[in-house]
Amino acid sequence: MCGIFAEILGANIPPLPNWPFWAGTKPKLLLSPPSTGSGYTSSLPSIENLLQRRGPDDFCSEVISLGDSATLCLSQSVLSLRGCQEKRDTLETDNRLLYNGELYDDIWLPDDESDTDKLKLYLQRETESEALTPQILDRLQGPWTIVYWHAYSKRLYFAKDRIGRRSLLLRVVPGRKLTLSSVAPKDDPTGFVEVPPAGVAYIDLSGTPEFGLYRRESFSVVPRRVLSLFGEPESDHHTRLVSGSTVDMYASFLPKKWLRSLDSTRPGMMTPEQSAEEFISFFIQSVKRRLTISIKPRKTQARFAVLFSGGIDSLFLSVILESCLPESEPLHLINVAFGKDSQSIQKCPDRITALQGLKEMRALCSGKRRVEMLCVDVLPNQADFALVNSVRHLLHPCDQLMDASIGTAIWLASQGVGYRVNEDLQVSSEIMRTSARVLFSGLGADELMGGYKGRHRTIFEKGGIDGILREMDADLSRLWFRNLGRDDRLVCDHGREVRHPFLDEDLVSFITRLPLTDHVCDLSKPDGVGDKLLLRRASRMVGISQLASSRIKRAIQFGSRSRHVLERKSNK
Repeated sequence: MCGIFAEILGANIPPLPNWPFWAGTKPKLLLSPPSTGSGYTSSLPSIENLLQRRGPDDFCSEVISLGDSATLCLSQSVLSLRGCQEKRDTLETDNRLLYNGELYDDIWLPDDESDTDKLKLYLQRETESEALTPQILDRLQGPWTIVYWHAYSKRLYFAKDRIGRRSLLLRVVPGRKLTLSSVAPKDDPTGFVEVPPAGVAYIDLSGTPEFGLYRRESFSVVPRRVLSLFGEPESDHHTRLVSGSTVDMYASFLPKKWLRSLDSTRPGMMTPEQSAEEFISFFIQSVKRRLTISIKPRKTQARFAVLFSGGIDSLFLSVILESCLPESEPLHLINVAFGKDSQSIQKCPDRITALQGLKEMRALCSGKRRVEMLCVDVLPNQADFALVNSVRHLLHPCDQLMDASIGTAIWLASQGVGYRVNEDLQVSSEIMRTSARVLFSGLGADELMGGYKGRHRTIFEKGGIDGILREMDADLSRLWFRNLGRDDRLVCDHGREVRHPFLDEDLVSFITRLPLTDHVCDLSKPDGVGDKLLLRRASRMVGISQLASSRIKRAIQFGSRSRHVLERKSNK
């Protein structure tokens, strides 16, 4: 399943409670109703097409009467990657599950069976005598969002995994309706906010409608100097943390064991070289979990592709992914670059490093696999047209210039249509379209291993180890509203799914247990050496050259020049 939608109409919906917290929008926008009249009518007609783009294989919808003219509409679209889903009536239950995700624990395998159906049975069993709580859902390994209607208690539950790797938006029009959706309507996204991974939220309709929340344990990752400004103890501060605040403040709903600033003592049980070897092993297992797919491999069609800049994150990911695939299966790399003309596009930093990375990939494969790269070339008018007509509503509630430049690049790359790179590493005029339904992303490497060289280095110089530990905890804790929901909406708009092997739970647990200096990152060393030290060391161990493993990070909006092109276009 890929697109989910649930809406309650005709009930006296209360205002949003003061939970921590609705990200990506200013607090005043939470009180902004949608356009005149739409608060009384169904949102589905304006969202249905967007849901079907996310899940092109199937779509179904159902309306459940709640009494007194109130209704609950449940809709879902399907991108079938894990076997055929059983019909709902075979499960003999009045409960309903809307689910978007992939579950990787052994109990959800094999990959030719529907994890949706297994999850339905699991939730039915676990909620027979108790409420749906984080303790039940946090046993699930993998990215997921769910909306679950429990008929007996008349509760509509909604939640996402602790990292927040899938999009789920919420809008409440007090007294009128509540809407949950994977994506906001194109014509009127006002008031939609990203559901935080704070626990399991619900609205109880057994009497007077009221919201409730079974909270996950939360931790403050706010520097103490910031806390002192408010004169409040740290333990009370998570209820004040709102994204969009003028102060850099974040609550974390991640497991305590992942938060290095809460316990900076990490025993050095391994040498740095042993840490890198173990990292490779954990990463291979992470990639193998994410090869779960019911589509059988073919010699002529790729099932998987990588969003590829040639930087150390995507290159290491591609090398490991290639080693895990059946030998006869092709692998596609997708590179996007922006410019005023074809010549300037080929000079983009990310285009140059991508072609260099492709050369390394082909050398490491020794001709045993067909590794192909398609180049998405974007001119200014194309970039502006995509942003205005296809991207901006998918970004919401992320609405900064940075989101626009990153989002336009990701959306155009995820289309999977570009020019083929030939055997001589020249970009040809032949149009190529990837058949891959799963795109791999290197997101998470920078957050886990100190890869934001400018910001991380500045904080390290001013605040030392304690400062950078707090900042890296904050980076990982805010991924759900800065990147993950947005990127899920952008990639899935093309009927594909994005998978993040750097954000595998076991891998995150391993990296965050390592001593920071000498093992993970050492920001006293130069760029390209000390940042992402663990990843650079591991890259050399798997055969990546010294030159490639020492490349300095470039954010996608700068490496692809999407920001430069969009800024010039907007200034004209």
